Amino acid sequence: MRYLKPNHKIIVNGKEYPLIFSLELIDELQDMSKCPMNRIMLMLTESKRKKTIVQTILKLITGEIIEENIELYSIQLLNIYIDQLKYKDMPELKPTEEEPQYEFIDVEYWFYVGKTVLGYSEEEVWKKTIGALRTHQREHHKATGVIKEDKVVNVDDAIPY
Repeated sequence: MRYLKPNHKIIVNGKEYPLIFSLELIDELQDMSKCPMNRIMLMLTESKRKKTIVQTILKLITGEIIEENIELYSIQLLNIYIDQLKYKDMPELKPTEEEPQYEFIDVEYWFYVGKTVLGYSEEEVWKKTIGALRTHQREHHKATGVIKEDKVVNVDDAIPY
């Protein structure tokens, strides 16, 4: 998985477009819909809302209006979004039967992390995915000692000869 440089593409009306769920796109979608991003993605699976969500996302990304292949686009958008949320050393999720709680992605927090903590320019931060920002943040935490990696210690290393 390429956490830091996603390379997803989508073909709309015969043209290929890069598809990155960047911080900028997430902010725009959450603001337009007044829904958390996870809820927006869940709507891609609901027959009642699927067409509207697919059309809205593709219009923002490509400027194109689509009427066909809604099912295909909804699957592609959902898979790409999930792929781009992943980050290095991401823990495995445990299945739960509880009803999920959807929260807005805190765009301001991730913008702060990208700009202030990681030192990217505003333009660079807006183009990053959440997965890339989380990976960079985790590596920053390792480098600064906030996260200590588990080291395997061999007894032979501890006993001098």
